[in-house]
Amino acid sequence: MKILCLILLFSLTCFAKPIKIAVIDSGYDTTSKIPLCKEKSIDYTSEKTLEDNIDHGKYVVELIEENIGDIDHCYIIFKVFTKKKGNPLITTLNAIKQAIKYKVDYINYSADGGQYDTSEFKSWKSAINHNIIVFISAGNDKLDLDYACIIYPVCYNLDFQVVGNTYPTSNYGTKIKYLQNGYSERDGKKINGTSFGSPIALGRYIKNKHQRNVSSDEGYMTGKIAEAFYVQVGLDQQVDRYVYENTSKDIQKYIGRTTFLTNIIITQQIIIRWTF
Repeated sequence: MKILCLILLFSLTCFAKPIKIAVIDSGYDTTSKIPLCKEKSIDYTSEKTLEDNIDHGKYVVELIEENIGDIDHCYIIFKVFTKKKGNPLITTLNAIKQAIKYKVDYINYSADGGQYDTSEFKSWKSAINHNIIVFISAGNDKLDLDYACIIYPVCYNLDFQVVGNTYPTSNYGTKIKYLQNGYSERDGKKINGTSFGSPIALGRYIKNKHQRNVSSDEGYMTGKIAEAFYVQVGLDQQVDRYVYENTSKDIQKYIGRTTFLTNIIITQQIIIRWTF
């Protein structure tokens, strides 16, 4: 929750503003009860509905909602792709532009392509320059992005929050900031992939960044907000502490007994860095 305070007639008046989350995807379940922002959600496709007809965007929204906790928030849905023919690049550019205009706080973009595009690069750069935190999926091509960085927008040299998956199909490398197990069962179907790891990481990031009191046996400090907390593990990849608890056992096994030294926790195989 953001707090806006104004001085009115010599008194301090504060208004709570919800965190605005833009989901750029294939729509959502329009029968759901998610909190929508006052700003208009937009269908940029030819379907003339925000309903998700390919079972992708609705799961993205559900996963954010399930992990964000009781933080005051709302969603703006930008539907940019569907089964029908169209130009998802153009619709995505329109959505990014509108998200900037709406002054959203976060964007989740669980999609990628294999071609550099100058217009897309500039659009994402503008979003980040407007202090929007952008979570994107790393892609599911089994690529080491340090050697074959051909997936976009991940491979633009921008400050994205890139989420990889603990599943073996995930792309990997030093561009990955978070590893998240995106597996779940929805509507009788098994879903996996970085597309569904990204919204989980985003929801937990928002929950931990914006809650006022944080505490845990790992050394959280009550009354502080952990702005960033990364766990360095094998293959030079990083796992966010906020999403650690539900990651695979292969990653959890690296977390052993810890010794708290000022603002650095050192274990046998990893270093955990804190920023307050």
